[in-house]
Amino acid sequence: DRGLRLTKVRKLLQRKKQVDVPYSALYRFAVKDLAFRVDHSVRMVDTAAGKVVQIDTGLVVTLIVDGAEVKKKAFIFTPAVSRYRFVYPIDHETTGAAIEACEAAWAFYGGIFEVLLPDNTKAIIDKASPTSPKINEAFLEYAQLRDITVDPARVRKPRDKPHVEQAVKFVRDDCFGGEEIHSFDEARTRALFWSEHEAGMKPHSTTKRRPKEHFLADEQ
Repeated sequence: DRGLRLTKVRKLLQRKKQVDVPYSALYRFAVKDLAFRVDHSVRMVDTAAGKVVQIDTGLVVTLIVDGAEVKKKAFIFTPAVSRYRFVYPIDHETTGAAIEACEAAWAFYGGIFEVLLPDNTKAIIDKASPTSPKINEAFLEYAQLRDITVDPARVRKPRDKPHVEQAVKFVRDDCFGGEEIHSFDEARTRALFWSEHEAGMKPHSTTKRRPKEHFLADEQ
């Protein structure tokens, strides 16, 4: 009913109910009794290792504040080759928050990517355009300081940013789905653990490699 991914349902069954169900059995049950189905995507050509990181934002975190649920966004970084995702929850989607998230990402990855491929978030892009987008002045100064090329995706062109477009749903469901989180500190701790030890160590469906190991071996 809450729209969780089957992989996350299995984790929660193991952690909260001490029930270890093989994924194949859970999948068969979901398809047969819950009308579950999987949409398949088309693989896109990769860029050079360590060159491009894609970024998106989305409502992925549900905080419990004084008994009420509060939806919050996160910046999601996805290196184009390894897919070793980094998630940084934010309070408000501002240029300052975008810069803060980038700095946290560079610390996480141990270096700075040459090209940043963002969606047209107002925190980074003032005016979207297929040929000459206007980058937020403060973020442009930051990018120049860090020697980063900002190459925003075109509006309503998800194939410009193929490795991130499914990331928002994946992070919302697999990282934060079913969790009880009460503060940004808890959200960021959860996101870091998930990035390193859960999503980072699960073989990627396209590359067939563990994203963290792939990143450390080929991309860092």
